[in-house]
Amino acid sequence: MQTQLELPPGLPAAQFIAALNQHFDLRLTGWHRANRTFYDSFDWRLYLNGWFAEGVTARKKLRFSLRQLHDNAVLDGEAIQAVPAFAGQFHQEGLKQRLEPVLKTRALLPVCSVEFKACRAVLVDADGKTVARLLIEDYTRPKCCRVTFDPPVKGYQNKRADAVAFMASTLAVCPPKKPLIDLVLSAHGKHPQDYSAKLNLNLSGDLPSDAACKQLYNRLLDIIQANETGVIANTDSEFLHDFRVAIRKTRTSLSQLKDVLPEAVQSEASEFFSWLGQITGPARDLDVCLLNLNAYKNCLPAFAGENLFPLADHWLAQQQHSHQELVHTLKSDRYLHGLAGWRSYLHGQWDGLPLGPAAAVPVKHLADLRIWKNYRRVLKQGDAIQSDSPPEALHELRKCCKKLRYLLEFFDSLYPKKQLAPLLEQLKALQEVLGNYQDYHIQETRLRQFAPELKAGHAPAETFIAVGMLMQHLNHTQHKARSSFAKAYQAFCRPKTRKGFKHLCTR
Repeated sequence: MQTQLELPPGLPAAQFIAALNQHFDLRLTGWHRANRTFYDSFDWRLYLNGWFAEGVTARKKLRFSLRQLHDNAVLDGEAIQAVPAFAGQFHQEGLKQRLEPVLKTRALLPVCSVEFKACRAVLVDADGKTVARLLIEDYTRPKCCRVTFDPPVKGYQNKRADAVAFMASTLAVCPPKKPLIDLVLSAHGKHPQDYSAKLNLNLSGDLPSDAACKQLYNRLLDIIQANETGVIANTDSEFLHDFRVAIRKTRTSLSQLKDVLPEAVQSEASEFFSWLGQITGPARDLDVCLLNLNAYKNCLPAFAGENLFPLADHWLAQQQHSHQELVHTLKSDRYLHGLAGWRSYLHGQWDGLPLGPAAAVPVKHLADLRIWKNYRRVLKQGDAIQSDSPPEALHELRKCCKKLRYLLEFFDSLYPKKQLAPLLEQLKALQEVLGNYQDYHIQETRLRQFAPELKAGHAPAETFIAVGMLMQHLNHTQHKARSSFAKAYQAFCRPKTRKGFKHLCTR
């Protein structure tokens, strides 16, 4: 395998080459300029998985590689014309198989680029035989030089090892302390994992509720604004997803913690974020349709799956139109002024307004009250659901579970992780069953709504047959999800979980 070494800060590349030449016959092939661009998803999925991706352009050729962070080892790579946006667009099957489960629907984006000088070299013995091949890379920003030995030449492993040992003992060359991507990002004022959709709040229990809520709202506003550019550019569907989730969490916190903010601010913010949730809904719905398309095809016989292409074209055209309308709205005065007003309040520019009646209440006390109330509401709604309850009843329970989940996430820093984790796990399990049921119900309903539009667009009869088969499949899976509700709810409301919630909120 390759061996990568880093020159000490006081040893320039030219001096290193001269020193090495005094003890070995080192032959250079000539220096050339190159560019290295690092890639990851917006939320750093590769980095979090212990990988990094790079595209190296040298002598008008581009090589894309996927590497491990800890040792720079190449996992897969291919020579390409341009780096594609999505994992499934690579030609090399190994890259696809590694990247798709990690990136899923997220696009690969350039996160940083660096120019450098590179030189290939070989070490030869007295007979002129090549005993080792190496690549020298000299960087200006960051200031560093790295030497990468290719895998050993068969029969010359010892001589290659001698060269590496000489560099370490005489020239203080050693393995890199940090991945190159970390050095490059730092040199350009960037940081890995600089975006996350997680709240990561660290609240103190005795903090006044208005101060705690401002921390929460500021964090959610950061997430909204971080995703704006990607939503407008339609880079990938996850930008709009994170954008909407942050809006929904803001709406939930406004409704659940309504006595904290000044009444005028509460009213204006509630109306603004309710509107924002509504205008982003149609584009997200169509994103979900397109994301489900492959699953739809796979659940049908091959001949029927192929007949869904007109439906895909119809959805894509509608998605593009819906996105254009959303972009127009996100550039409107109502959106810009609404967000600016919310930001100015959170940054203390409306401090003269009267506080809400619960503003000074310690946040731990408020969290206990709201979590316990919402937990009891979940039990009340869940207990009322029978085998013949309409889909709307399960949908309302799902919304109630989501509010409880958000409250637990908002205030997770106030509770012992060991105590909170199993309760969240039980809640997530119930949410998954309710979510599957609701998703299948919505998808079937949506297909029924699209049927007249397909007819108006003169879709072939085979497409209507395929859509009908798909609706039957969704109806079947919906019933399966419905039948699993009782078991999931029974697990959630068992005495141990009830006791856990009570103990969480009454300590």
